[in-house]
Amino acid sequence: MKKICIREWGLKNLKKYNTIKEAVVACSKELNVAQESIVRKFRKFEMVPRYSSNPVGLTLNEFRAKHDVLYKMRQAVEKLEIGRILTDSEFREHLVCAEIGKYRSKADLPEFGPYKGRSGGITYWSHKSTIANLKSQGVMQ
Repeated sequence: MKKICIREWGLKNLKKYNTIKEAVVACSKELNVAQESIVRKFRKFEMVPRYSSNPVGLTLNEFRAKHDVLYKMRQAVEKLEIGRILTDSEFREHLVCAEIGKYRSKADLPEFGPYKGRSGGITYWSHKSTIANLKSQGVMQ
């Protein structure tokens, strides 16, 4: 059996795949070559645009998830489970992952009121139905 090179494989098979990534994975498996080598060869022979296989930078959602505390908090309250209660520090450290200075001003916004309550001088976070239930029973304020 004649050994086929990456360029020949690309010319013969590239159009069979929906994405460049799928083609690179298939080529890698078939020719037993590292995927990085395949991408370099595809680029060298201008079979793919320079930007297609490894985009540079962050998407808007990735950027927000990394730097926007309000965005992270809105995402975090959606993950709160009915019946599971977190202290304020647990919520901040494990779900929001934010510095206390940036977190505190956002945590006091009215939109987060239904997700938190106080008991014994400690602020707790949970699903809004859990907090409402505890507040109606007088366990939280």
